[in-house]
Amino acid sequence: MGSSDIDSLKSRIREISNIAVSMPPEFRQKCFELLMTHLLSGGTSPAPLAPGAPAPLSGSAPPMPMPVPFNLGYTGGPPMTALLSAFVKKIGLTTEQFGRVIGYMHGKVIFFHEPETAKGAQAQIEWAYLLALKNAIVKGSFSVDAEEVRIVCQEKGIFDRRNFYTNFRHYADSFRNPPEPAGRPQPLSSRGIVALGALIRELADGPRPSPVP
Repeated sequence: MGSSDIDSLKSRIREISNIAVSMPPEFRQKCFELLMTHLLSGGTSPAPLAPGAPAPLSGSAPPMPMPVPFNLGYTGGPPMTALLSAFVKKIGLTTEQFGRVIGYMHGKVIFFHEPETAKGAQAQIEWAYLLALKNAIVKGSFSVDAEEVRIVCQEKGIFDRRNFYTNFRHYADSFRNPPEPAGRPQPLSSRGIVALGALIRELADGPRPSPVP
């Protein structure tokens, strides 16, 4: 599978998330589930009009949709182990919120929404939280490996060589011990677990739509 396939899937799920968020609260989860089911079963998208083609008359049938294959190996959310189930229950996340942020494809964890790169040091720590969640899914421990965080920060263009480990120390209460160079992976503290839950909720809910005047 190429990166373009994953990017396409992420884009579609972001669209679904935005639609679900615009619904009244009592309908959001069901809306998200229905749209995801439609997507994974081979959902279709309206075909764009050909250049120079006349627009359909008001009240006429819309153009026939072009099929869009989605056989991408996406299997939904990650396996809900006892550790992950306890985390979701403790933090009070809904299945909808969790599924809007985290997916599982070919045995790999993918994030549909990511921290804002403009946040600088905070974005580094938020990526540390998300990678701890990834490790909980894959390895069974909410642990943070500084090298993994460094690689992601470099990929996202937010790596601050001078202050990288200082940033961990500024958020020391989020870890059992702040990650250090060539050190062991450090588990999140209770405060770090709570911060991770708040981050998932923030990424899932996103900016609220403007009220209709």
